[in-house]
Amino acid sequence: MHRIASSVQYLEKNLMPAVERKGGKASPDLAVFKECADLLKWAVLLYDRLESQTRINAHLQLDLTILRERLLLAEAELTKYQTVEDLLLTDSYKHIEKGVRARIESDFKAKKS
Repeated sequence: MHRIASSVQYLEKNLMPAVERKGGKASPDLAVFKECADLLKWAVLLYDRLESQTRINAHLQLDLTILRERLLLAEAELTKYQTVEDLLLTDSYKHIEKGVRARIESDFKAKKS
C-alpha cells in the first residue's frame, strides 16, 4: 500500500512535471503517466475498501458466533422451562382426575341410594 502511494507521489511530483516541461501539456507520455497515476489512485481506494469490508466481515463473523452461542443457551433455557411446565401440568392433571373421579363416585352413590 505504501509503495503504491509513494509511486503515485513520485509520478505526480517528479516524473510528470519533467515530462510536461519536455513535451508540453499535450505530450502523449504525460497522458500515459496521468492515466497510470489515476489507476494507482483507484487501486489504493479499492484496497482501502477491501480492508474496510474485511474488517466488517470479521466483526459480523464474531457477532454470528456470539449470537449462535446465545441461541444455544436460549434453547437450553426454553427446554428447561418446557420440562417444568410439563411437570406442573402433569401434577395438575392428577388433581383434576381426582376431582372428576370423586364427582363420578358421588353421583354413582347418589343414584344407588
